[in-house]
Amino acid sequence: MGARFGKYALIATAAAVVTATFALLAAHTPWARNRALSWASRFVTRYHLDLEAGSLGYNALTRRITLTDVRLAAEGHHDRPFLVASAIEVHLPWSVFQRHFAIDHLTIRNAIVDIVRDEHNVVNLPPGSDAPPPKQPRTLDLRALTIDGLDVQYEDRFRNWGLTVPRVASDLRHTPKGASGSFAVRGPLRVHQHEHVMNLAPFETGLTFDGTNVMLERVTLSSPEIEAVLAGRIDRVLDSTTLDLALQGNVNVAPALSWVPPAPVPVAGAVAIDGRIAGPAHDFALDLTANSRTLDVGRERGLALAGPVRVTFTAFSGENVVITPASGGTIRAAFNVPWGHDTVSAASAEWNGVDAQAALRLADVNPQAIAAAFSGRGTFTFGEPHRYVIANRSEGKSSRGQVPMTGTVAATIVGDDYTYDHAHSFPGFDFDGRMSGHINHADAMRTTMSGPARAVVSDVARAAASAETLGFPVAAIMHDVHGAVSAPMSLGGTYRDPEVDTQLASDALDVPMLGRVRAAAHVIADTKTATISGIDLEQGANGITGTAVADLTHRTWTGALHVNAPDAAAFQSTVPEAWRVAGGMTADATLGGTFDVTTLDSTIRGANLVWAGQPIDRVMAKALISTNAIDVSSIELHQGAGFMDGRLHYVWDTGAYSAALKGDRLSWRTSLLSPNDTQALFAVQFSGEGTSAKPRGQGRIDFALAGGAAGSFIGAGEATVDLLGDLAKVSARLPDLGATITADVATATPYDYRVAAQLDRFDQVGLARAIRPNQH
Repeated sequence: MGARFGKYALIATAAAVVTATFALLAAHTPWARNRALSWASRFVTRYHLDLEAGSLGYNALTRRITLTDVRLAAEGHHDRPFLVASAIEVHLPWSVFQRHFAIDHLTIRNAIVDIVRDEHNVVNLPPGSDAPPPKQPRTLDLRALTIDGLDVQYEDRFRNWGLTVPRVASDLRHTPKGASGSFAVRGPLRVHQHEHVMNLAPFETGLTFDGTNVMLERVTLSSPEIEAVLAGRIDRVLDSTTLDLALQGNVNVAPALSWVPPAPVPVAGAVAIDGRIAGPAHDFALDLTANSRTLDVGRERGLALAGPVRVTFTAFSGENVVITPASGGTIRAAFNVPWGHDTVSAASAEWNGVDAQAALRLADVNPQAIAAAFSGRGTFTFGEPHRYVIANRSEGKSSRGQVPMTGTVAATIVGDDYTYDHAHSFPGFDFDGRMSGHINHADAMRTTMSGPARAVVSDVARAAASAETLGFPVAAIMHDVHGAVSAPMSLGGTYRDPEVDTQLASDALDVPMLGRVRAAAHVIADTKTATISGIDLEQGANGITGTAVADLTHRTWTGALHVNAPDAAAFQSTVPEAWRVAGGMTADATLGGTFDVTTLDSTIRGANLVWAGQPIDRVMAKALISTNAIDVSSIELHQGAGFMDGRLHYVWDTGAYSAALKGDRLSWRTSLLSPNDTQALFAVQFSGEGTSAKPRGQGRIDFALAGGAAGSFIGAGEATVDLLGDLAKVSARLPDLGATITADVATATPYDYRVAAQLDRFDQVGLARAIRPNQH
């Protein structure tokens, strides 16, 4: 359009000059008058021009012509002239009298070039010719040019863009190469398209016009969007304008992108450009090579970019543009962005080996603790509505503090609505399903989500470690639970506040202190609370039921559990078999504590129990059981007429304990000299603090033996035990034997001991009878 304007401006100037010249000649000779009027009429008619001037001044001796108040319009556009000038002055050479038209010096003052294309695609310029350009280019012998105060403005209402070039000034002088000198734009240039505006700084350059072609020396283009230099040739400006210009500089990406449909993520940085503007003026192309090492996309910094870019009157496009993140991998992109408000832009990309963290930063989303390399492709259509289709494959890799992720995702986004299918594997669990929702552009994390999903856990402890690394709250006990769990679920809410409804199920779950159980539960959770209802843990005839509520904000538990264990021994897999409590027990517990230290405030009841082979009629205990310790605040044990009560605190990991126990009239059936030969009736007291490895405390036992040889020989007695850490000091007194026994026994395997006995009266015959009761 600029070249077309240049052609018509020169034609208009020539028309004005020719008309004035022949008017001058016509005033001097009749022959010249007739000739001039005929030529001027043909010239104006040929180019469909409407020329008016307020006054004509001339000097025959100096061959100087001055036109004032000039108005030049196309036929049919009389009221909208495309050239208005306060004065045009022409100095002609003597050659004009020899029928060689030339201009020694042309001066234009206070002029306006105003070109308008209206809403119906009609422009206020003379119509162009469809005929091919002549083989020989048209020429204008213009030897010097002075422009003093020319404003150029072009307004395209049909395509909604325009150009303003204020205060054009030029001073071209005659040289062997043509009219050459300075050309300047003294005011800020303004380009607008729709609501976008670019303001370019004033510039000054050298320009040469050889009668046919224009040579630009160095035009500096400076704006917030671009800093570049333009130089080269504009050929055949009078008939078939062709551009051949070099452009080199830098584009400031962030403001430049305001001219195209908005990118889905922020883009910034500088891109170096080097290329050419070439082709006919009505359909030229700007072909550039773009390079950058400072490109920022989303939250990713310092991306490298290289590739060709083309700009034409119809579109801004690129093919095989390669983007390289600093962490490795490549992204190959192509795009086509037509100009115009109602046009549809398109882009496509392929990526390979892109680090997951870099991809997340490119997408301008919060970092996730995943380790993977991404490969895939996507197509993007920026119309109304816009449409994105993406397929990605991730290959998990090892990275400290991150979770390997392997799987696929296929997503489609239309307008503000999205759908994607996903299937991914993490250490300990697989997760797949379909998600859909509505995008919130003001706050991406408030985008809605809805859809079915499924988690298949191969091992709870391993999955818990992965989930915790990914940032999900996990109770400490989960790290000690092993086994597979299936969890079909439905998801809802938003990405900031997700909602989960799932049914957990496992056929074989290994739970601390319980052993292997069959498990089921219903979980409804959001970012603040997880309600676990319908808890059902089964182990043979035993079961645990109840409800638990997790406060995810404060990482605390509430809830209630009920234990029904007809076979209590099955719940004691971590206890040596010989010391397990057999029989039926029940417990009611209030769940509390934190995710790190979970507590069960329990009331435990049992009846008709057996422990270490000894019957127990009934037992009741109040205990606070946690993942760290058990604190039995009270225990009551009944065995016939006997009973025992007391308290106990035991720490699981260290074996530290404190205890105070007291029992009376308890019985114990044991084997001393022959199997199951002795019944002991005893009273016991113990108090102490220590560890299972280094026990400390003091105990006292009063006993009476009955039955068998040991009962008849030993009878009654008493003993004290002092636990001193590595050593236990035992002192026993057996009155029927007249014996006092002391012993030092090591408290750790192989339990070395040393025994000393003092016998005041020893009945050897009684001992022999006790050992061999049927021999005399």
